[in-house]
Amino acid sequence: MIIGMDFGTTNSGMAVYDGQRVQLLDIDPTNTNSKVARTALYLTNDQNVFVGREAVDRYFEHNLGRPVKMERVWVGEIEVTVSDMTWVQDVYIWIDALSPGRLFLSIKSGLADADYLGTVIDPYFYTLEDLIALYMSVARARAEKLLDQELRRVVLGRPV
Repeated sequence: MIIGMDFGTTNSGMAVYDGQRVQLLDIDPTNTNSKVARTALYLTNDQNVFVGREAVDRYFEHNLGRPVKMERVWVGEIEVTVSDMTWVQDVYIWIDALSPGRLFLSIKSGLADADYLGTVIDPYFYTLEDLIALYMSVARARAEKLLDQELRRVVLGRPV
């Protein structure tokens, strides 16, 4: 048996080849077309992971109509040099302190940016590789459940 996955920028899918035929897997059970999974990841501050259609639905469920509280947060310092003068400048950002988590759409596109190291979700830092691994692990678990066996190898390709 051969398992194949298209890890797409917008959508993803998985299929199994049993030696005679290819069968698309229903890896996104809440999507209208369960064989196509939106390449979306919603990670809550409580470390709950949702992917595909459920990620988008949960994100909206958690965010529509909720209060917003913007807070200025210190994130570090930068050294500024102009001509022969150098000083250290504090750097601040504004965050929504009541945000329940983060939604990532098309997370694969971040792979093209060598400067994108990762992101913070509540107190935790996630590398881009961590985020992609979370998405892939859920897709793998869903495929294993559908096939009733552990997946040891997957042929990963793009485009389909």
